[in-house]
Amino acid sequence: MHELEYDVKKKFYKALDILYEKDKNLIYRIIDDKDYFAEVDENGRHVGERSIMFRFAHYLQNLLDEDIKYRNYVVDCEYNRNLYDVKRIKNESVVPDIIVHKRGYHEFNQLIAEMKTFWNENSKEDIKKLKGFTVSNGEYGYALGVSLIIKQDVETKNSVVWFKDGREVKFVAREYEDFISELNLRSKFRNDRHMRYIYENIILTDENRIKMALVSEYFKNKAPAIQVCADQIKEYASDSNISLGDEENKLIGAMIQEALGDLGYKAMGKIKPHGNKDMFFTSASWYERQSDDTGLKKLIESIWL
Repeated sequence: MHELEYDVKKKFYKALDILYEKDKNLIYRIIDDKDYFAEVDENGRHVGERSIMFRFAHYLQNLLDEDIKYRNYVVDCEYNRNLYDVKRIKNESVVPDIIVHKRGYHEFNQLIAEMKTFWNENSKEDIKKLKGFTVSNGEYGYALGVSLIIKQDVETKNSVVWFKDGREVKFVAREYEDFISELNLRSKFRNDRHMRYIYENIILTDENRIKMALVSEYFKNKAPAIQVCADQIKEYASDSNISLGDEENKLIGAMIQEALGDLGYKAMGKIKPHGNKDMFFTSASWYERQSDDTGLKKLIESIWL
């Protein structure tokens, strides 16, 4: 994944955490600092969605401003301009809830977000809009789109759906904590800095993801994808004086699956490694592409074109 896309996603989740920390009163009714009730009364009245949207955008802008890579990037709410025209999808005027961009340019359209709340969760039209805005060869070409439903607790992360290249994706570049939380190994590896390093600095690098995809594309069941970065992992483990047992290997396998899933590849079966026999694994998954190669092409273009 391109570095900016990975960073934007991390900052998105961080802004969400800050929203729940600082603006609970927009989402809950707080009584005696203990009891929390939905901010909707018996007549269906509630705080306006725009109030929540603005605060979230404010926190996201602050996080971008702290990072030199995002100099001149702006977080805008309900920004309907398309250069000197208005934004349209299929000739219909549309207004995105939140965008991250550089005003006056299309090539810096980084993120488009649509927000709903737990009292208004119908996101059907939002999804159509996000697909249209993220088509890579379309008029806007936003790198990422996201549908967010604000829930009544911090588990809102479970109500986030990402879009890329005009389609919904199971996003590959989750933060390490988010990735590890879905596995049974969470308690052991959640704070493991070595496994985090392998995930973020070896397996998720653009170069290794491309190589693993190409190995899967051309060798299929003759070579496991992990063989691309096995030597790097082994060298890091040796330099860090850590051992890679069955549980570590299982976690690394899940990391590989995460890295290739967004590119359209699926694990098909287990095979033994080729060449160097001194590996930390005795078998590993080979992958096959299940969709078109748009994801791989986009990744390559983001680096070299």
